[in-house]
Amino acid sequence: MNAKTIRIKGLPAVVLAVGLVAFAGFRFLRAQTTLDDDGADVLRQWVTAEYVRYHLDRTDLTDEERAVFLLAADTVDVASLTARGRPDRTLVRLTVVPGTAHPPGTPTVRYYQMHYSTVTGWHLDRERTALSYYLAF
Repeated sequence: MNAKTIRIKGLPAVVLAVGLVAFAGFRFLRAQTTLDDDGADVLRQWVTAEYVRYHLDRTDLTDEERAVFLLAADTVDVASLTARGRPDRTLVRLTVVPGTAHPPGTPTVRYYQMHYSTVTGWHLDRERTALSYYLAF
């Protein structure tokens, strides 16, 4: 097979390179978005449910100790919440303050993918990686 190659040299190559860098920079800067209070509440409910589920599954606790941890799990303190992307595919970086109910081994910084629907509101799709958050355009 004969493959055709396109070679750009000189000034057109520089213009193309500058254009690509400018476009990528523009998209990177415009990727920041805000998450309203309803979206933040969905995330808090999800993390709270994870904490509650962890403490309900523990067998090393008495009922009184379990009750203390379950009450503490209801108050998840969010240190920071940032979002990137579009409303139909928003990637969120959530940093929680470790409290008494924070399960051991659970990271304090987590990344989630969410989407917004005008009919049903915010939905949490799945947990994502840090790389996918920072590459979100």
